[in-house]
Amino acid sequence: MLTEMTRQRYERDPDWWRERAERIALARIGQPQELVGAAVFLTRKLLKDAFVELLGEKGFAALTVRDVAERATVNRATFYAHFEDKHALLDQFVGEMFRERLTGALPAGAAFDAGTLRRLVVAAMEALADFHAHCRPAHREAAQLMEQRVQRELYEHLLAWLRPLPPRPGARVAPATAAMVASWAIFGAGVEYGRGGDCATAAARADEMLDLVLGGLAGAVDVPHPEGCRGR
Repeated sequence: MLTEMTRQRYERDPDWWRERAERIALARIGQPQELVGAAVFLTRKLLKDAFVELLGEKGFAALTVRDVAERATVNRATFYAHFEDKHALLDQFVGEMFRERLTGALPAGAAFDAGTLRRLVVAAMEALADFHAHCRPAHREAAQLMEQRVQRELYEHLLAWLRPLPPRPGARVAPATAAMVASWAIFGAGVEYGRGGDCATAAARADEMLDLVLGGLAGAVDVPHPEGCRGR
């Protein structure tokens, strides 16, 4: 049971396990925990800052792990202690950026209702628009990886909202399925909006598709509808 729980935790959050392993390794050589945490944070910041600079200069396809390590003034072994490859670095960077945007759009600990869902949709559309605004045609691979991470973040956020809610009486749709379908609907609209194929504002598009997404989620749970949820 412990092995299975460990495997599931790693699959959900591999970055947590990497940092945990780093802390254990450094603790074994007598480093205080506060110094360990600061060192991990600083190293990752150096790597991410170097990555962003090189992404703008060379494009994702052309940059290498060696490039990032040299720009960050660390060796490649240090890079690999934090990230499996440049794809993993991009994936974490995009995930953090998107979660920061959600933090700014949603109140801390915001529960699920039509109003918070609307804010989530707007944040996703604006994030994808920002990503595409900074991605040149040569960055197509990076753009695809960014989009994949945003979709996963949407799914995980929606599922975290739905899981605690009581199931709708007679529901034949599991929360995970409802979250998956809703995340792809939001993501698809967001990609179209982000690529410049939609002349409406993110808020207007969110209002238009809100009932559609809520209808899908209502197949699994009873969706709260607070008064004035569509208000600006």
